[in-house]
Amino acid sequence: MKLLKSLFVLFVAATLVSCSSDNNNNDTYDLTLENFIDTYSQFFSKNIVAETVTFSNGTSSTTTTTTDGIIFQDVNYTFSNGGTFIANGLLTTRVTIVSASGETTVNDDVIVSLDVNGTYSLNSTNSTLTLSYQIEGQNITKLYDITRFTESELYLEYENEVTIGDITTNTFEELRFNK
Repeated sequence: MKLLKSLFVLFVAATLVSCSSDNNNNDTYDLTLENFIDTYSQFFSKNIVAETVTFSNGTSSTTTTTTDGIIFQDVNYTFSNGGTFIANGLLTTRVTIVSASGETTVNDDVIVSLDVNGTYSLNSTNSTLTLSYQIEGQNITKLYDITRFTESELYLEYENEVTIGDITTNTFEELRFNK
């Protein structure tokens, strides 16, 4: 029995030593402007918009629209030292709408030609990225949370809620890039 206990203790000790050596590989990559400036190739995009209408009797109705990026043809975001960025390429999207009644509609795929110039602001302390740009004459500013930043990856998430009258619109967007 003592031999079994000794083997068990030896096994646990070996496991702990093995795990602690795995944690010391210094995989960290600091989110600094110097490390951030680069060209990123987009490989994932998801945008979810949930629109909820609240009626006078207290009931509500929600329609959800999900836009998925399904094909990325040279979709690149280039962030320059002067606080500017360029995004270009061809992105094929698929829109799925789930109505308040639960009916699902999948629209035909759409190819979007991305050609955007704008400015950015990186907040390393809060791990956020603000992008400001124009699309069809409309000024857009989005504050993204940087959820993953490594030497080879950048993941961004954006959330927003707007209520106008009886309609509340919740937007969630996720973008993923490789360097």
